[in-house]
Amino acid sequence: MKAIRRILVGIKNADATSLPALTKAAQIAKALDAEVELFQCLDDTIYLEMPGRSGVSLRKLQTERREQSILRLENFAHRIRRHGVSAWAHADWDFPAYEALIRRANKINANLIIVERHLGKHHAPWLLSYTDWGLLRHSELPVLIVKSTQPYRHPTILAAVDPQHAHAKPARLDDEILQSAAAWATALRGKLQVVHAFSPPTLIDGSAGIAAAGLASDLIEGAEHQAKVTLTELLAARRIKPAASHIANAPPAIAIPATAKRTGAKLVVMGAVSRSAFKRVFIGNTAEQVLDALPCDVLVVKPPGFVTDIAKRSRGARVAVAPIGAVA
Repeated sequence: MKAIRRILVGIKNADATSLPALTKAAQIAKALDAEVELFQCLDDTIYLEMPGRSGVSLRKLQTERREQSILRLENFAHRIRRHGVSAWAHADWDFPAYEALIRRANKINANLIIVERHLGKHHAPWLLSYTDWGLLRHSELPVLIVKSTQPYRHPTILAAVDPQHAHAKPARLDDEILQSAAAWATALRGKLQVVHAFSPPTLIDGSAGIAAAGLASDLIEGAEHQAKVTLTELLAARRIKPAASHIANAPPAIAIPATAKRTGAKLVVMGAVSRSAFKRVFIGNTAEQVLDALPCDVLVVKPPGFVTDIAKRSRGARVAVAPIGAVA
């Protein structure tokens, strides 16, 4: 895990009266002695009249809007600086927002991206926040998605690992999850807990009765024992001693949120990968269900060596020509 020295905070609405993501960014920066940049992506479409019919300068319009955004962000940055955290503001024209965030993070050599999760439950994969999902799939940096408005106060941090690699996770991803969760628990003066969700083998047998039921019970007990052994070996090899570890006989989409609620976790650390189209659909659906069900914040990390496929060059402003008379 790379040390966090610079944090990029994505601000969607600079006119908001409360920005939980910014509050937590300040907490994290203070704990880790890191810097913070407040960044707003100006990704709305600029509609212009037909060329030659308007005296509006596109460059002037963009500059004025950008300067206004930076001025509003600077007010928030000033509040952070009063608490001893180095902070500054930046805004730029680019789209889509998740690409702009990744580009900006790479440009300033950030080590962490923080965004706020939009409230409300999503009922289909395509309704998952476009920005959130784009960041989870394409960012090579850790992404903290803030769901709760409550600041961190000695938080319980839950690391969701898969040492048996039942869901096609690379082995090194568990290392990244554990290292990140342990570092955050130390920095925020919280406590680390670990959860491993396992699914026992399914018994396919046409017979019924006591014998079949006994065999199923044996399979479950055997799978649970193996899961405990594997998790214990993983933690011992990494020399990590969590306050508690949990073995859950359920799919991750059910086990992780349930364990987070039961333990009162304020932050869940989990991994995400992008692979073939088929595996991406499976892993993506799981991540989406977990994100929707969790009542707390989520830190999503990638395995070492993951490289983003986002172009380094900004797209600039999105401009469309409106029909004559459509623009006041």
